[in-house]
Amino acid sequence: MINNGYQCTCQPGLTGNRCEIDINECISSPCQNAGICLQPSLNLYQCLCPSGKDKKPTKKLFYFCFFVKGYSGINCQTMLDPCLSIICLNNGTCIRTSSTTGSCSCSSGYTGNACQNQINNCLSAPCINGTCIPSINSYQCYCFPGYTGQRCNSLLNYCSPNPCFNNGTCINQVNSYVCQCLSGFQGSTCAIGIQACQSSPCLNGGTCYGIGPGLLNCSCPISYSGSFCQLRASFCTQLPCQNNGICLETLNGYQCICQQGYNGVNCSI
Repeated sequence: MINNGYQCTCQPGLTGNRCEIDINECISSPCQNAGICLQPSLNLYQCLCPSGKDKKPTKKLFYFCFFVKGYSGINCQTMLDPCLSIICLNNGTCIRTSSTTGSCSCSSGYTGNACQNQINNCLSAPCINGTCIPSINSYQCYCFPGYTGQRCNSLLNYCSPNPCFNNGTCINQVNSYVCQCLSGFQGSTCAIGIQACQSSPCLNGGTCYGIGPGLLNCSCPISYSGSFCQLRASFCTQLPCQNNGICLETLNGYQCICQQGYNGVNCSI
């Protein structure tokens, strides 16, 4: 512009008759996403982007743009993805939670900021009678002897099929069983028939006859009776001695002690 016989050719960024006016580089609002425009020096402007601290500035054309956390680009126009710098382990997925933050969404069975920890499914002690081994999103019970089931909560049935012979009754126990045998049988499985006469149960010279498993019959000598010949017959209860004779029990009978003047077996003479 010619003024009073002279004309000023202004440097970039200045205007006016005498180049006294600094052109406002921020007048065009170059900073996006709520960035604040500053003009620190001639022919330059600086974008202060929201959130975070300024990073190293980059000179571009006639202004500086300070890249900050969450945004990039000359005019802070590009939003950065925070998940690019977040590592999620064990097939976890990064979920963006804001313009500057993200977090890991873990696969089933894992936890932790980076999904680095396997969830211990044994903490609740699910194995009642066994040892718990954790696995991904599950667990495995190794049962103690005598137990079974997913949680080792059932006794093994050692009575099926019935191991007891001769109609013995099986009683299930931890890691074992017991047979209750019928009369005449013995052994852990009631397989042995008892020899009833083996113990010589007949007394007083009685003779034993086996009549079945555990069953016997005693043939008693004269003067004895009972299941085992244990009862001796009392002949004197029948008062065999006459004429006031005194009756005495003997091994196989009786003897009469006669009054004076009488004799004979029964003092009858």
